[in-house]
Amino acid sequence: MPGPDVEPHAEGCLQIPARDWKDGDVVRVKAYGAGDMLVDVWNLQINPGDIPELPKPQGRAPQITANSSNISVKGAQFELTFSRSTGLMTSGFYKGEKIISSGPYLNLVGQDPGEWRLTSIEATTDGPEAVIDIRGKYEIAAVHFEVRIDGKGLITTQYTLLSDLPPLTRRLVPDGYNRDVGGYWELGVYYIVTSAVDRVRWKRDGLWSAYPDDHIGRTEGVAYREGRGHHQQYGDIPSWPWSEDEKDFTLFGRDDPAERGTRDFRGTKENIYHASALLGGSELGIQALSDGKDHLRLEVIPAKDNMIDNRDSRINYSGEWIQSEGQYHSGSYGSSIEFTFDGTGIIWSGSRSQNGGTVNIFIDDQLVSENVSVALWRRFGFGGPAQNANAEPQQQPAVPLFTKTGLSKGKHAIKIVVSNSGENQNGIVSFDSFRVLGSGVKGEIKFIVNNEWNVPNLAWGDYVYDPILPEKGYSDKIYLMFRDN
Repeated sequence: MPGPDVEPHAEGCLQIPARDWKDGDVVRVKAYGAGDMLVDVWNLQINPGDIPELPKPQGRAPQITANSSNISVKGAQFELTFSRSTGLMTSGFYKGEKIISSGPYLNLVGQDPGEWRLTSIEATTDGPEAVIDIRGKYEIAAVHFEVRIDGKGLITTQYTLLSDLPPLTRRLVPDGYNRDVGGYWELGVYYIVTSAVDRVRWKRDGLWSAYPDDHIGRTEGVAYREGRGHHQQYGDIPSWPWSEDEKDFTLFGRDDPAERGTRDFRGTKENIYHASALLGGSELGIQALSDGKDHLRLEVIPAKDNMIDNRDSRINYSGEWIQSEGQYHSGSYGSSIEFTFDGTGIIWSGSRSQNGGTVNIFIDDQLVSENVSVALWRRFGFGGPAQNANAEPQQQPAVPLFTKTGLSKGKHAIKIVVSNSGENQNGIVSFDSFRVLGSGVKGEIKFIVNNEWNVPNLAWGDYVYDPILPEKGYSDKIYLMFRDN
């Protein structure tokens, strides 16, 4: 049908012939320009109804039992167990299936909270809810968690900052291409769910009413942890949508290890009404509930069985190695590390330093990388961190130093040999850990519900919100509920 004849920037009215529409029906309107060029699409709902309300407690309060080690909260179809030593949940079962592995944790992106230490934990009953009162400290702040569980399995987690956060040291840039308004990227709570979760289903309030079917910003849908891009190798031409990509060779290089989940799976679902992490082959899962003001993000954690600490007895050290600050270090030519693993790839992690040396790396007795530098000043071609000339150099955090992917599934061996070639023949090589890739063991997942999020340093400041700068006394809450349909 022809549209209204209006001038640019003016308004008009489009009359659509009536049909037997019912409340909730969606009318899709497409606007075309000259010829058949699609200009815009709208999905207009007939009497969409009220925004979903936040859930309220219901049912009889679940049973609380306690011993010297644990506190258990048990309802008709669920059971949650909290550790008295950490204050964190150690398991959350629903209809006999484990869904939650641990939590709650403060999600604060922009500054590492550090290790959690429990101060106190208490369990009481308040009307229809069991109440677990958890107080403790991260390295940067004290936090109070109040976890309320009703008889139907509604888990309401309120968190409160009991102290101020240390100031952020990031430089603010008020204008221009590198604008940075300051503050944190995310603030909320997360629980860790089991590795059996294979997809997320959601409905949210979108910026637009219509999105392409495979767009990661669509208002509702299902996103799978693994997509058709799971086994992509560098140079492969994708035959799948961008939303199913798992690897990013521009950011992580030709040997991107991936195992992060698809873009669709791990992308933030902003302004949710509900979002569920579901177990593979089942409709059982955990659901976040909101009134359209909270945001969900899933983050895959490397499987513990795939992380090989430098103290692991399966690692063979040869030559001169010194252990300090949690890592092994060597500057001795010919000193080596050997490790045999079962998988399709491996990552070696350690610290770079201004006095970093070089290594030769062998896979299955074949030299694959020669004189790999771990010097900080060579990384990305930039200089090392500025520091007081009179201060002792500080050890940098462990980062991936070498990645190998694309090996055949099975047993392989990696050998790292100190070579210290070139200008720095007295360089130091550090070893923190190995991470085995393609072992078949999947990692657990952070189920993150953010009350606030921002991209404070987005180029030109597009869609940048006011900085997230929580102070002592800041408090908010999230709502989770077990689900099976």
